[in-house]
Amino acid sequence: MPKRCAPGSTIARDVLLRRTNYRLRQIDDRLEVLGGYLVAYLNLDKVIKIIRNEDEPKPVLIRTFKLTDVQADAILNMRLRNLRKLEEMEIKTEEKNLRTERKSLKRCWARKPSSGRRSARRSKRSAPRSGRRRRSASAAPRSRSARARRGGRSKRRW
Repeated sequence: MPKRCAPGSTIARDVLLRRTNYRLRQIDDRLEVLGGYLVAYLNLDKVIKIIRNEDEPKPVLIRTFKLTDVQADAILNMRLRNLRKLEEMEIKTEEKNLRTERKSLKRCWARKPSSGRRSARRSKRSAPRSGRRRRSASAAPRSRSARARRGGRSKRRW
């Protein structure tokens, strides 16, 4: 049985699940990095001292502050000047917003849509954000045929 392309079809649901999972992974990665930034900000003097004095600061940071590999890399890749500019409130605000978004995505993902209405609404909301027009034939009736757009001539093949 072929899959349908209607808003409530399995294809639309699969796309919605893939997008949600991708966004959840992005949020989790960012939350992990923000946790490292928060630790670095709260212990800024120690972090700067470790980075300047140690030949291999990454394992020392991981051991001292119980950071993950990703967090230590993020701290080491950031310029020390930027580390000073970080504000605890900004980090906490971004972290709170990401946690709220993650919670709502997980709640939507956990519910099984009863019909295609929910995924159709979501696709309509996301369409203006993508910046592109819909390219499928169902989006709008075509005014001219493909042959008319080419000037009435068929494509030559040698």
